[in-house]
Amino acid sequence: MSNGEIDSYKLFHTNSTETKSRQALQILRKKLAYEVDLSPFIIFNNYVLEEIERQKPKTKEDFLSIKGFGNASWQLFGEDVCRLFH
Repeated sequence: MSNGEIDSYKLFHTNSTETKSRQALQILRKKLAYEVDLSPFIIFNNYVLEEIERQKPKTKEDFLSIKGFGNASWQLFGEDVCRLFH
């Protein structure tokens, strides 16, 4: 995924029930799931999505501190997630 694609996820309008970061994470999760032909909830579930949104990881260490993520997750999509919060 390119930086431009990630940056474009940041531009969504906020509605009353979802924040911009939540929308961006949901879109990223769907794109990642599509790329590997898995359900979005396999990439990360809603609980983890909420933790990402709450913690707003900006570094590898931040990302790895989120329960449910390890080095394999970092290799697959960690940088993409962190890029959303820069």
